[in-house]
Amino acid sequence: MFVSESVMPMVVDTRVVWESEPEPEPTERRTGERFPLTSEVRISWSDPAGRLISVIAEGRNVSEHGAAFLMDHPLPGKLLVHLEFPHGHLAVSGFVRNCRRRGGRWRVGIEFVSKLPRA
Repeated sequence: MFVSESVMPMVVDTRVVWESEPEPEPTERRTGERFPLTSEVRISWSDPAGRLISVIAEGRNVSEHGAAFLMDHPLPGKLLVHLEFPHGHLAVSGFVRNCRRRGGRWRVGIEFVSKLPRA
């Protein structure tokens, strides 16, 4: 095979990353303890046209300052959302802090506007 001197070889990263490969967790910034959250949670927000959007997300964990969920669609960073926990016992607002793809779903981290009361 003839390669012209004017053509420079290109280095390509050939590492294969499988969707099921666990993604490293971001650097821990929480000071409070996380607790498993195994229930579904209703997450609501307003779209740019002012329409209320509401979806059910799968809880992953919760602390007094925030929570993490799995969802079918991503949410943009800094979006203000309203969370309603099961049976109407708790409702809180927060901002999307991160959103990362996990397999075929999205892991969304929410920071609460005010910390949750302790039980």
